[in-house]
Amino acid sequence: MSSYIKELTQISNVHDMIMFHKYPAETHFVQTADGYILELNRITRNGGRPVLFVHGLQGSAMTWVMMGPSASLPYMLYNQGYDIWLANVRGCVFSRQHIKYDPNLDPIYWQFSWHEIGMYDLPAIIDYVLYKTDAKQLTYFGHSQGGTAFFVMASILPEYNNKINLMHALTPAVYLSHMRTSYRIMGEKLFQSTGFPFLGELNMPAGRLCLISSVVLSTCLNVIDEMLGPNIENINPEMIPVLFSHFPSGSGIRQVAHFFQVYKTGVFAPFDEGFWLNNTNHPSPYPLRNVKAPVALYYCKNDFLIGVEDMQRLARELPNVVENYLVPLEKWNHMDPIIGSDAKIILYDKIIQVQKKLIDL
Repeated sequence: MSSYIKELTQISNVHDMIMFHKYPAETHFVQTADGYILELNRITRNGGRPVLFVHGLQGSAMTWVMMGPSASLPYMLYNQGYDIWLANVRGCVFSRQHIKYDPNLDPIYWQFSWHEIGMYDLPAIIDYVLYKTDAKQLTYFGHSQGGTAFFVMASILPEYNNKINLMHALTPAVYLSHMRTSYRIMGEKLFQSTGFPFLGELNMPAGRLCLISSVVLSTCLNVIDEMLGPNIENINPEMIPVLFSHFPSGSGIRQVAHFFQVYKTGVFAPFDEGFWLNNTNHPSPYPLRNVKAPVALYYCKNDFLIGVEDMQRLARELPNVVENYLVPLEKWNHMDPIIGSDAKIILYDKIIQVQKKLIDL
């Protein structure tokens, strides 16, 4: 391991990671209406158009910046003149504060899914960014659950559509009927053993454990392949220790249970106690027709979590899709848009082209 990579593995927070790469950094804190305190990181360009990045399940703001300036979209957009903001949603390692509850002592802290992230976290973060930048709108990037939560917010709080000039949805987890990963079976057993109402942290082994030996590392990489779609060779081998030093970053069990509910029912709807308790009281689906903000969709053929058919269904149901892009490579999977070694050539140049076409600097 080179000294450069070793330093990257030892950085413990997003602010220091950004500064390590010689970009200006700030750390902010936002309180939601239901009392969660969220860390918000910034690659500061005062006067630039604000862009907000929201990570996926078990990710954090670190997910967007840990691969370095030559391989991370936020740095590239900063270089294009944008003011970059990086969210950390409730439950991830950097956003575990609450005005009343302790996540280590109070199970009620974990009584949330991605519904609450869309209902409370995103509005608080968006309003804060717009206030701090004196802007009327921002550009939103959401990966996986970061897209899920956006579509929750834009459906049930439609006034927030006016605050978004463009939403880039990278493999958003909205419909999951064509999920291929075999770990969906393990998920069902997890929920049976945990029991409703699924309060508590989803305890996953620390990524650093994958670095103990070459045998353990190989096992970890195989798990990722089976879960997300086989394409592990598209991760820069030198950066694998960095990846496992900062991922996974934590989440709640209820978030995963909510995704499982969507997979089993085929309905994009709020967390459904009726589904889990076998009664007939079911919430109405989220009204995607309310999502009036312009949306650019990006998705992959080898994504084991979200099928191409699921993304095509989403595209049909959204009223303002301005880009519907299926990555043409056969092996690109769920995480390649974030950590793929060829992401700049295959996707980021395309995204920046779409951004410039639709949002004038």
